[in-house]
Amino acid sequence: MSNTNVNDQLWVEKYRPTTIDDVIMEDDIRTEFQSYVDAKDFPHLLFFGTSGVGKTTLAKALCEQTGKDYIFINASIDSNVDVLKDKIQHFARTVSLGSGKKVVILDEIDGVRSQGFFDGLRPVIERFSNNCVFIMTCNHVEKLPEAIRSRGVQYEFVIRDKKVYCTHLMKSLVSILKKEEIEHDPKIVASIIKQCFPDIRRMINGLYKCRNSLTDKNVLYRLEGADVKPLIDAMKEKNASSIRQIICDEYVSVDAIYTNLYKRFKDFLKPKSIPVAIMITDDFMSRHSFCIDKEIHLMAFVMSLVDNCEFL
Repeated sequence: MSNTNVNDQLWVEKYRPTTIDDVIMEDDIRTEFQSYVDAKDFPHLLFFGTSGVGKTTLAKALCEQTGKDYIFINASIDSNVDVLKDKIQHFARTVSLGSGKKVVILDEIDGVRSQGFFDGLRPVIERFSNNCVFIMTCNHVEKLPEAIRSRGVQYEFVIRDKKVYCTHLMKSLVSILKKEEIEHDPKIVASIIKQCFPDIRRMINGLYKCRNSLTDKNVLYRLEGADVKPLIDAMKEKNASSIRQIICDEYVSVDAIYTNLYKRFKDFLKPKSIPVAIMITDDFMSRHSFCIDKEIHLMAFVMSLVDNCEFL
């Protein structure tokens, strides 16, 4: 895992919205959730859409703003029968100390690999519905059994007007920098938004990573991931330690590295290895958006090139 991840989380958590007014979303959807806040009550909910657009943030803000007792469970990690029985069911059956019903947030529920968990979850939702509400979040709603999908009111997190959305993002990120009293070049902030779009977490992490150089024009070049020569040199030497250091420390956005390496294949790979490299690139790029840690995924991609290709 990246040696910056622990620090990166500081700003992500420090500036996580605690009210729905602070969550970036379409106005009509905000109005609907405001009605939940006003009523201090809401049904079972299912949020789905691309990573980093505010599903989990909204779930937590909704609970905090309505004064609900809630537990947060990363279902992609904690999804065995014991968690269901000992943690979820125990919490759901006890009386709330807060306002109204209790809430169980099941984050990344599309990462559940056990059908037994889903089979056990459905009757728990039904049995304790008078005492407990479930909010489920996922990237790929189609991976959920219909019996689970039908239990919650579904909200798809989509960006209908990218220009307006980016304007809100810019305002939010600049607000963080002002609070941290950090000077910045708006062009660099805009570039971070472009490179990380639509993942807000990655944008904030990118700001943190560049916090000491947000007025440095060279950062714009680094954001594009254009200078891949040091990475290529480390690949030729098969130096895993150097490769990891370059990926973690030199690149603000890791997404562009796939394309920039692809454009340079003919410069550092033997002709017979280029088709192999293209297939590896396509495979890793297709899974890049869904992986938990993008730097680890990129590291695996680069090492796969090193192991399966011959260099000039």
